[in-house]
Amino acid sequence: MSKDQVVKIINSVIANHSNVYKEIGKITKNDIEPITFIDAINNRNSIIGYSEKKSITNYVLSLTPNRIKDEGLFYHYLKFDYAKQIIRKNEIQLSSLSHYLDTDPFEYGEFYRNFITFHPSNFIEREKDKIFVFCMTEDCRNNYMWKHYADNEKGIVLGFRFAKKGDASYHFRNVVYEDGESLDFLKEINFYLQKEDLVLSPDGISILSLFYKRKRFESEKEIRLCVDFTGERTLWEENTELIQAIKKENNRRYLPLSFDNNLCKIDLCEIICGENVTREQFEELKNLAHNNIKIWKR
Repeated sequence: MSKDQVVKIINSVIANHSNVYKEIGKITKNDIEPITFIDAINNRNSIIGYSEKKSITNYVLSLTPNRIKDEGLFYHYLKFDYAKQIIRKNEIQLSSLSHYLDTDPFEYGEFYRNFITFHPSNFIEREKDKIFVFCMTEDCRNNYMWKHYADNEKGIVLGFRFAKKGDASYHFRNVVYEDGESLDFLKEINFYLQKEDLVLSPDGISILSLFYKRKRFESEKEIRLCVDFTGERTLWEENTELIQAIKKENNRRYLPLSFDNNLCKIDLCEIICGENVTREQFEELKNLAHNNIKIWKR
């Protein structure tokens, strides 16, 4: 399939989605670039799809507004022992994407199954060990989350503030909750392209996949901090200290991030204990926490 034919398919599909067309308009063949891999048998590069670096990419990225300049507290629900570890060590742990895929195979993977319909496993396998995620919310009073993420009120919610350092490269974004309406056009484009063993994978699509979730979870109001070692401006070469800090315990791969790291300053401002936290546990946390940290029980 020629580049002109690919562009014709893309524009034809976009034209049928009026809301998307208002944002994107038409693209030209100069807007797309081939995605290639080395064909060892024929000793040449084979085109497996196209990326797009302009209109579609900007539209995709617009769905995940950056929240790094937001003021306020961001809350992390967790079990008591994990909370105690964070307070004692003055560090949080970002779990690798592979860990999230093991605990919830529809997280992230479902995104690619829906919208990048050709070879989705290639994208996931390539990236899952090089992306690290820390999940938070703006809601510290969510009963569902207290039950499921804070050990049925026996756990803790920690409240953090974040301040970016210089031009540090990481993502701090709201999760996008929807049932596919904004990206149905992409699914349709790839429906036609996959007949020719091709795929359209706009730049930035892997970023959106990190912050995309099914609409039924929108009450969580989730915000995610992601350190991504896969992008064009990869941290893999930029920050060897982070690479060397990556650990693996009990089949879980994670990145420990101290409160004063090279990417951002993290302040632990609040400790909220669940209703089923004992008096002894409460006192233990009070002794661990600094005096300027607010600690209270639900």
